[in-house]
Amino acid sequence: MVSIVAGVALGTSFYPGTGQLLSNTSYVGLSGGTGGASCPIATGWSQFPVAGPSQGEAAGGMAYDYLDGYVVYFGGYTGSSYVSTTWEYSGGCWKSLGALSPSPDGRSEFAMAWDGTDSQVLLFGGADNGGGGVNQCLASNSYYFYMCGDTWGFSGAAWHAICNNGDGAGTGGSTCGTTPPPMNAPMMAYDPVQGDCNQGGVTTAPSTGCVFLFGGLKCTSSCNTATEVDSDSGTLYEFFSNAWHSTTLTGPPARDFGGMTYDYNDGYLLLYGGETSSCNAGSCTYLGGSCVKDTAMSNYCDDAWSLTGGTWTQQCQGKVDWKGSTVGACYMPGTYATALAYDNYQNYVFDFGGFNGWVSTYDSDAHGYVYGAFKWVAAPAGGGDWTAVSNPGATVGRFAPAEVYDPGTNDQYVIVLGGSNSGGYYATTYVFR
Repeated sequence: MVSIVAGVALGTSFYPGTGQLLSNTSYVGLSGGTGGASCPIATGWSQFPVAGPSQGEAAGGMAYDYLDGYVVYFGGYTGSSYVSTTWEYSGGCWKSLGALSPSPDGRSEFAMAWDGTDSQVLLFGGADNGGGGVNQCLASNSYYFYMCGDTWGFSGAAWHAICNNGDGAGTGGSTCGTTPPPMNAPMMAYDPVQGDCNQGGVTTAPSTGCVFLFGGLKCTSSCNTATEVDSDSGTLYEFFSNAWHSTTLTGPPARDFGGMTYDYNDGYLLLYGGETSSCNAGSCTYLGGSCVKDTAMSNYCDDAWSLTGGTWTQQCQGKVDWKGSTVGACYMPGTYATALAYDNYQNYVFDFGGFNGWVSTYDSDAHGYVYGAFKWVAAPAGGGDWTAVSNPGATVGRFAPAEVYDPGTNDQYVIVLGGSNSGGYYATTYVFR
């Protein structure tokens, strides 16, 4: 295995895009706690006995703020309301920043990632109840939520609005480049390689790379009417220098609610799972083996794709279809609302949670919620697959948990927070090393 930065030892923390090492003073603005000293971490799973977000929620977002030196958590849905509180985490301690102003309105199912080019945590899209008005989120009569099209940055313990796609037609909004349409459950990750970003019609990406955004559920026609039609996006967008850019690259089938992160060990952007509207209503077409139909409502994607140098490559597809027939090589069946993060300490992509609908099979519980943890292993001859690393035991299967790797000097573990299942919504903080 190789480290993220050449010549840097396993477990060393770094600043993506520059190779700048983090110091012991990387924790900013937190009160209480002294790094990890008060909460020693053993190998495997550990539950932190510390107060965190005050209410259980699913589909919130976490990202590590490399400029300020802590994990940022925002949003989520409690089952009855959308959360607008921002939290910081470092060294085993949570700190609430409250409902900041300005701030994105309370929401869930948004994309959130570190933006190493603009030195900020980037947030886009999501679903809310319309509290932000038409200037933030687009009403969707097909669902119980509004689709959001605004872009925000977080740095220095504060949110700042970057641009807003308004109601999808520009009403009351402001664009920054080719802004994605309002949508929920897109996937987003930072890619530090300039050559990956200057592709598909984009030629001005800086040496520090870009943030990629793929997928998401959007309004296709008759928006905000009784006959609204929604579908998934298959467009790949880039964000750098505080502006969006649309690419012409083609690859994975359109989808929402998948997982995506940059795999520093293998040198590519990795996308896995999700659900697609392409098979809704009527018979399901496999889309090249990438779409698995379980009911008339949902179609879960069981494929893994990599992106490097402007080329999408399907790494594996299909553990089984819903009749039990083998359809490909991926260890796991179709899963959506799963969470991916690159574990710099172990040098692999870590996956936890989601829903696959299987009953007490394929690392899922009696209701189909995934409790297994997996790592991505690339094959020497090309292609890769998932390998089980641990059954959490103390945790339970859950849908849409938030997940991030915390590279702080006294942390260096994957954090998993929140999510929901048939038993309710969770606020427990778990870490995996």
